[in-house]
Amino acid sequence: MADERCDAAAEEKLLLSRRQFNKWLIGSIGAFIATATGVPVVGSVVSSVFSKSQGIEVKLRKLEDYPVGEPTLAQFTITRTDGWQHTLESRSVWVLRTSENEVTVFNGRCTHLGCAYNWKESGKEADHFVCPCHDGVFTKEGEVVAGPPPRPLDTLPIEIRDGTVVITYKDFRPGVPEKTEV
Repeated sequence: MADERCDAAAEEKLLLSRRQFNKWLIGSIGAFIATATGVPVVGSVVSSVFSKSQGIEVKLRKLEDYPVGEPTLAQFTITRTDGWQHTLESRSVWVLRTSENEVTVFNGRCTHLGCAYNWKESGKEADHFVCPCHDGVFTKEGEVVAGPPPRPLDTLPIEIRDGTVVITYKDFRPGVPEKTEV
């Protein structure tokens, strides 16, 4: 009878250690899964908060191709890379040559909701940039004249290299009063 109690106690001790082992194993697997999924999420959030977009360098046409005082639409395609996926995106800017050697380039998206806008040469809003989506109106210099846009048109960094207009294309957050890169 004493041997049976010893065997039962040993078996009980063995069961208890199996339970402890199973708890440890399940806890370890859970911790591994939480770490494996949590680290990329935290890394993505932290990198998006602290990283600034460098912009994309785009060569436009020769400076002499843009008439002084006339806003001219320039369209181009950029490539966005997300992991191993490459996406082509159409973009546009408005180039305003203000003098023989000076140029202002506006991002082609309205500062209200990011819609495309146009230059009006005739009609009610002649000689203004007009966003047809929500009646945003801007001067030739990009200042808001009417409508809901919260700030002037966004200008882009430019450089003239060997007579060619080169811009650093960036997108900005629409609908907010301050010019903030996306």
